[in-house]
Amino acid sequence: MNSRETAYFLGYLKKCISLKSIQLKKQRSIKYEREQEIKKIYSNYFYSTKIYKHDCYFENNMDIREVFEKKYYYEKLINLTEKQKQILEYIFMNNLTEREVAKKLNTTYQNINKIKKQALKKLI
Repeated sequence: MNSRETAYFLGYLKKCISLKSIQLKKQRSIKYEREQEIKKIYSNYFYSTKIYKHDCYFENNMDIREVFEKKYYYEKLINLTEKQKQILEYIFMNNLTEREVAKKLNTTYQNINKIKKQALKKLI
């Protein structure tokens, strides 16, 4: 390879690495946004479950948009199994890793990851 070919090849590699880096940043950003949305759904669920136990969606001084938003989140979450709720609570509310949750529940982290993915599919 002569110096011109080497320079061309190095330029090509630099562009490939740069494009892959941009792609990974976008993927991380999308994942972060999804996790924030799940965290929002979960926090709304945990802080408002008491409202739905009595088939009443209203709290004092609650805006009508808040009522519908809480009902929407609640209806998505009631489709989850107890195990899925527990795992999402550990991961998103208690900030535990999948490996830490696996140790806590005496299972493999692959199983935790599988259950988490199933739950997220139901929510999104």
